[in-house]
Amino acid sequence: RGIVDGDQPTVPYNNIFSLCELRANAYLSDHLAAKVVGQARLYGRSEVTGLEDLSAVGQRFPTEFLLWEAYVDLYDIGLEGLDVRFGKQRIAWGKADMLNPTDNLNPNDLSDVFDMGRRLPTWAAKFSYTLNDAFAVEAIWLPAPKSIVLPAELPKALTGSLQASLLQEFQPVLQAFPS
Repeated sequence: RGIVDGDQPTVPYNNIFSLCELRANAYLSDHLAAKVVGQARLYGRSEVTGLEDLSAVGQRFPTEFLLWEAYVDLYDIGLEGLDVRFGKQRIAWGKADMLNPTDNLNPNDLSDVFDMGRRLPTWAAKFSYTLNDAFAVEAIWLPAPKSIVLPAELPKALTGSLQASLLQEFQPVLQAFPS
């Protein structure tokens, strides 16, 4: 199994998986660099329900492959201090412990209850201009903002009137962000 749109997992989460992350950085010149990060996740729970499933490798060993980050950096383009980054990236704004109200460009990945501070990289263009050590400006373009990813068990836990009232309350927010 894999990822359909690059952001939403297609393997049912049981919140326990082994992670292998591969990173590649390429510094092609003084003005050009690239980075690619891929993840392979092996889930600890098999989806075998009967004897016929034992021949299906995908059900015995549920895995998913993610393109976590992939971007190109262009430095000093046309003007010294003007840098551009295009691609799928994690953009961090501000500093805080775990909860950071100013860091809102990448959605929260709450699917893993053991790593609640993780953010999902999104497709973006980042423009930054640094005049000197005291003055810098950044502009970010997010072509398709994404919503947060909740734990798989949460919809089952929210039943009846609580689930209905929460859905009604957050319906405008859910419609604003395509999944």
